Amino acid sequence: MTKQRVLYISYDGMTDSLGQSQVLPYLIGLSKAGHDITILSNEKQDKFLEKRSQILELCAKNNLNWVPIKYRKNPPVLSALFDLRTLRKKARELHREKNFTIVHCRSYLPARVGVMMKRLYDIPFVFDMRGFWADERVEGGLWPQNKPIFKLIYRYFKKQELLFLNESAKIVSLTHAGKKELLDSKYGNLQSEKIDVIPCCVDLHRFNPSKIDEQQITEAKKHLNLENDKKILGYVGSVGTWYLLGEMLDFFAGQKKHYPELTFVFITGEDPVLIFNEIQKRNLDAGDFRIQRVDYTEVPVYISCFDFGIFFIRPSFSKTASSPVKQGELMAMGIPVVINSGVGDSAEITEKHGAGTVVDIQDSKWQSSPMLEFKGTRENIMAGAKSVYDLEIGIEKYLKVYSEC
Repeated sequence: MTKQRVLYISYDGMTDSLGQSQVLPYLIGLSKAGHDITILSNEKQDKFLEKRSQILELCAKNNLNWVPIKYRKNPPVLSALFDLRTLRKKARELHREKNFTIVHCRSYLPARVGVMMKRLYDIPFVFDMRGFWADERVEGGLWPQNKPIFKLIYRYFKKQELLFLNESAKIVSLTHAGKKELLDSKYGNLQSEKIDVIPCCVDLHRFNPSKIDEQQITEAKKHLNLENDKKILGYVGSVGTWYLLGEMLDFFAGQKKHYPELTFVFITGEDPVLIFNEIQKRNLDAGDFRIQRVDYTEVPVYISCFDFGIFFIRPSFSKTASSPVKQGELMAMGIPVVINSGVGDSAEITEKHGAGTVVDIQDSKWQSSPMLEFKGTRENIMAGAKSVYDLEIGIEKYLKVYSEC
């Protein structure tokens, strides 16, 4: 294996939960395999102050060179342009020191730097696209197309998308559905071998039921003020633009008629008021809900309390390329999932591995029929997680990507 000097550029911070779960574990594995990794990332000030020492220690322990720069939120659009300028300047400075052999770009803004580095220094870059970002911004309502400025921005990034896809040495897609879309001729006659599918993987050493004892689960339930005879429907992660909170609450209300002991637990960093407002709109009993924020390291313990995990995501074109992190985490813990169809490879994975129930959110039957009876085994769900979401397999795939640059 040729040792590569890699500049990894991420607009998501390493002090964000996403950086800790979906960036650093891969890079630690790549570093252990012998590659020299430098991370250039934009960090949100509050998270940076809270987690800086922890991430520095983790990087030092694993021979990762971390170069954090400030993330600017305001003013909209202009702040992103300023961040991009800073990323470009810092990337050139770092290259003069390290003489990189690969630039690995996580999503679209970093890919602008990747194109620059290729053209200036003839360095191959990996476009780790993470989905159809520009379409995601439009479909999520963040770039309303009735406003000329956002219409122009969307058109610009769709043109840039073609540039990234065709100038990159390798492309990483999160889903097979996304890869299938990319092979359409409108993207420039891309070859299948240029595109590798690597879903959002899970560290199966961390998300491992055998490492959670009954006392930990008992303590977590006590912390949530739950009785042992409660049946728990659980949600983990943010409740943001794409997650159908209202539909999940409607599902819960329908299932509550069949399972009177059912309680809905949210493990999330979101403001509880946001969720309770939706609960109140539906005249649901607030006593049937628990909302708890926990540290990322505690998530496996709290997931262990669930009888079922749930997440409904609004289906759309951009979601064909989405790989929900929470699916891998739930399946790794042997928790059956209730999901909706039309999102990436999620439904196919769930059905193939008997990992739970796929519902059509357009069909009202899912509100009236009992759907929280699981006939499979948790061992089969865990085996499915290992075959699809195992971090070690993800690292091996990235090693292959690097070797082919």
